[in-house]
Amino acid sequence: MKQSLCYILLSIIVLLVVIGAYSRLSHIAKRGTVPNVANATSLRNSLPVPSVSNIPVQVFVVPSKAERVRMSRADRLALMERLGHVFEDADWDEFNIAEDTTWWGKRIDPLLFWSNRVVWLDEGAMNKAWRYGRSWPPIPQGDTTCSNRNDEDHKGNGFNIQGGPCFSSVSSDREGAFWDKFSKTHPTPPAELARWQESRAEDWVRCMDILANDQVRATRLRLSPSDPNDMLESRQREANDMGYPSECVSSNALFWCHVMRKRKEYAKLVGGGRETNSTDFDDFFRTAHVDRKWITEPLTPEQLEAANEWKVAYLRRLRAQKTDVSYIIAYLQAWGLDTKAVFKDP
Repeated sequence: MKQSLCYILLSIIVLLVVIGAYSRLSHIAKRGTVPNVANATSLRNSLPVPSVSNIPVQVFVVPSKAERVRMSRADRLALMERLGHVFEDADWDEFNIAEDTTWWGKRIDPLLFWSNRVVWLDEGAMNKAWRYGRSWPPIPQGDTTCSNRNDEDHKGNGFNIQGGPCFSSVSSDREGAFWDKFSKTHPTPPAELARWQESRAEDWVRCMDILANDQVRATRLRLSPSDPNDMLESRQREANDMGYPSECVSSNALFWCHVMRKRKEYAKLVGGGRETNSTDFDDFFRTAHVDRKWITEPLTPEQLEAANEWKVAYLRRLRAQKTDVSYIIAYLQAWGLDTKAVFKDP
């Protein structure tokens, strides 16, 4: 009896020891799941951090124009909805489709729009605004010009270009007033300035050529020796009213504008492999109202300096007026001029 009792007691003791040991191990295991901040930081710093470049990134590839032509209207709409703006090489039909997107005509963040871009109303800024369904680029952040005008958005009546489909862009009265005033009070984009000057130069140089070399025609057109000077004065007033620099409308500026334009056209003809005695060159020289030598012969350093004279004078005036340096840099780059040479900086 005593022996049986001893066995029973011994079994109970062993069972209690096992239960105690199991409880101890469980407690230790649970403690191990609680993170130790110091050890975790040390471990994290000791492990290699995966490079971002190794993480696959989904890139949205826009189908080519030829591929999009074969797509349905719904598919192209879905593409532009995902892209957030009209394709850069879009046709007018795709502009029409884009009107049905959720983002069409919504305001554009001015900080993002003007990032790394000179603030002026050039072709690039207008095209970018149109691709978001806006008639005008966003007014620069913080600018209060024309703040008294209504800034509520309204959709236009729609317009079409070259017979394409009609689509309506969104704008406000304030935006239209702002950019009208801006274009008259800020430097003109180089490409627009060149187009304006070239058209005025064409008329003026043509008038000078007829008066000097074709009296019969001059009489028929009722041209008088005072007409070139009258034209210059008229162009000066026009430049002043429209915000173009007065320096670009001198007799020297218009002469060299015409010459440099024709030199580029001549170089393009020669580069195209055409024979210089072909009818293409005959037609070309009929539109050149200066002696051929100005177009076909190399220019001397003095002549190049004369051609850039008005540009240098204009840039120096801009600097004297403390114009934003971004405009000056843009002009220098567009015209291929050196800063030190223009401003005589050491």
